Amino acid sequence: MSDAWVVFDGVVKPYGGATPLTVPRLSIGPVDRLVLSGLDAGAAEMFTHLLTGAALPETGRVSVFGQDTRAIRTDTEWLTSLDRFGLVSNRAVLLDQSSIAANLALPFTLANPPAMMNTSSTTTCLRPRL
Repeated sequence: MSDAWVVFDGVVKPYGGATPLTVPRLSIGPVDRLVLSGLDAGAAEMFTHLLTGAALPETGRVSVFGQDTRAIRTDTEWLTSLDRFGLVSNRAVLLDQSSIAANLALPFTLANPPAMMNTSSTTTCLRPRL
């Protein structure tokens, strides 16, 4: 059994570029980090879609944590599989004073705000006095 968490094997996927995205072999283990560079935006986005199972390769195989992404059958399985990823894109706003984990958790924190407090007793009129 492989120690790799992510395996791309013979992957080919058209994405609208001049040539399809082609990844002959890529293996990422538990201590590896991956930075995509040198790809156009469409190829980088397609790579991310293949990695997360949002898209399937035309040929080849993508395996994440031992599971072929073709085996994901339901939206619940797919959303559960995303819990293992921490993706940062050029669209992300990173806070310098926060840790990597805090920056990755920020979108989830904003999507689930704490219960609203009753602020009616502290409402103040901000109109200037005439």
